Amino acid sequence: MIELDNLTGYKKGRLWINDLPVINYNVVELIEEKFKANTFECQGKSIALEIALPRNSSNYALLGATYIPDESGFLNVEVKISSLEDDEFKGNIASTVDKVICGIPKEYGEAILEYIRNNINDFKVPSGKLVFEIGAHGLVGSSKAIFSLLAKVIIELVVYNLKDNEIASIKDIVLKSI
Repeated sequence: MIELDNLTGYKKGRLWINDLPVINYNVVELIEEKFKANTFECQGKSIALEIALPRNSSNYALLGATYIPDESGFLNVEVKISSLEDDEFKGNIASTVDKVICGIPKEYGEAILEYIRNNINDFKVPSGKLVFEIGAHGLVGSSKAIFSLLAKVIIELVVYNLKDNEIASIKDIVLKSI
């Protein structure tokens, strides 16, 4: 895990690369969409990002995905949707006045797919499967916008050739996006 502690303006974050946090929730639905790929050069990886922003009440999310490359010529994006009755996520970085629950509610999962659909031309689209399988949300402090933002950062990190010695560059990608 990488602590994103220099994010300016009281922003907090944590980033996991290829060693995702354990967040269990009941998957009640799988939503998915397929997009035309335009690159085949990405490595398989798993990424999770947790962000707490001080701007307003819709400021917390944790989202994680695994990218599995293939040569299909398409990016198949899947989002594992949770029930609304999952366990609390302890050890989060959200405001202490919010209760954080494990899982990705359907409205946030749909926002992830909508963001990708509406902005797909802004990315190098890798061929393979991208599965959003980890998530946590605040009962008060989460929104479609913050989950869309994290989807953007995760896609940027998927297409970026991550190297262990480039922590500063990885932090820059996150900072520029939030």
